[in-house]
Amino acid sequence: MTPDPDIPPEYTPEEWQSYQRDPCSWCIKELSNPDPNIRCNAADILRGLAQDAEAAIPALIEGFNDSDQSVRAYCIHAMVDIGYALMGRASSAVPALASLLHDKSAEIRTLAAHALGAIGPSAEAAANELRHLHTDTDENVRGAAEAALAKIEIK
Repeated sequence: MTPDPDIPPEYTPEEWQSYQRDPCSWCIKELSNPDPNIRCNAADILRGLAQDAEAAIPALIEGFNDSDQSVRAYCIHAMVDIGYALMGRASSAVPALASLLHDKSAEIRTLAAHALGAIGPSAEAAANELRHLHTDTDENVRGAAEAALAKIEIK
């Protein structure tokens, strides 16, 4: 039997149909896959779904603590686009994102600040944590924190 050229080789026809029916649910499931590359791909797809990925926020928050640094970054990066798309409806991620502002990785701190800024005024609870980043040793972190505060604080 010749493989269907419309189905990626890593999927069975049933898996591909499942993905096509509900990509958000499929990606939520794949965020638990043992392969970190698949977890990264799932987070990246959720990033692209943005407006339609609200149901994935709890799974992405879990991904913030993934043992793989790349998966963590992908999950946080997904929250940036989801935050812009959903604004206050993404506020359940604020406490977890605020805790990431203390991460040892400058990349993680930067992405978390960007995600908080994307969520906007609903992320006001993280404003004090973002202000503490004004003295961060990393220039990108400082810039991301300043930009986030400008989007969060209503003047």
